[in-house]
Amino acid sequence: MSIPSDLTPRNLDRRFRLWVVAAVTAAIWINAVVLMPWPLLGGPNVALLVLGALTAAAQWRLDTTADYGFLVFTFFTVSVAYLAGGESNAILLFESIALLVATAGLLVMSIPERRVLKAFAVFAVFVSGYMMARYAELTLENSQTIQVLWFSLVALAGVLMKSMRERRLQARLDYLEAMVLRDALTGLYNQQSAYERLEAHFVAANAAAQPVALAVIDLDGFKQVNDTLGHDVGNLLLGEVAACIARDAAGERDVAARIGGDEFLVGWYGLGESEAAARAERLRQDIRQLRVAHGAREPVIDASIGVVIRAPSSPEPVAAFVRRADQVMYAVKRERASASAPA
Repeated sequence: MSIPSDLTPRNLDRRFRLWVVAAVTAAIWINAVVLMPWPLLGGPNVALLVLGALTAAAQWRLDTTADYGFLVFTFFTVSVAYLAGGESNAILLFESIALLVATAGLLVMSIPERRVLKAFAVFAVFVSGYMMARYAELTLENSQTIQVLWFSLVALAGVLMKSMRERRLQARLDYLEAMVLRDALTGLYNQQSAYERLEAHFVAANAAAQPVALAVIDLDGFKQVNDTLGHDVGNLLLGEVAACIARDAAGERDVAARIGGDEFLVGWYGLGESEAAARAERLRQDIRQLRVAHGAREPVIDASIGVVIRAPSSPEPVAAFVRRADQVMYAVKRERASASAPA
């Protein structure tokens, strides 16, 4: 139930990097095969191979992979167009334009402004198209074929970049939400976010004339587990308890949260008193069945659960509602302790 470590921004970039490198390199070689008027053996192709290897290596190391990948794709297309044209008097112009594109790209990519990135992408496309038209010795028929291929590859690269941007952004948003709204150890909501969700559910319950049931759960015997078996086992136990609670509170408007060290909260939308009591008892039995100690035959922990009901249209705020459930929970704990005490 803990927050997945592979959702960190660093791992997100690693996850998508290989796909960007493969897609851009494939697009480059498609362009190279079509534009090259010679077999891909020796000569100027050695330079193309070396440049391709260096480009792939550079892409692998850069963090903003998709953006730099498109820049490299454009740079490579310009390079291939020059090699295909083979005009020696174009060297200075080619080097100047290529340097301009590369330098502008490195500067622009550091600006967190989407409109600037789009403007640079348009600029790079036009530069590449100009170099192809000016220096590639192609017939009209071949030129039209290359244009179709070129714009298809640009469109593919754009779709790929957009898709990866959206996926990375959504994954980062999910990660940030988990960091802010959820408990890092168990993955359940933290206290603040649980209160906010309950407040929203109160509004919906009032409008639909539905009750809301709340259970506050405190683990009995957890301190002994921590003291005898260690905090690692204790943390594992908390994770197992959280999994039980999450399975029980699986409704769209149910709320499951960790609100203290070994204290949890469950909110059930639309449950009455008898239904909520039955759910709480079932949850308690699930917790009693947990086994975290090797070879343990008896339940290592129990749970005291206080259940209260918020009537439809009740003005009771969330804090008072939780406090009432907390009081019931402590009453249950005292009653159980008195019943188990020796006479």
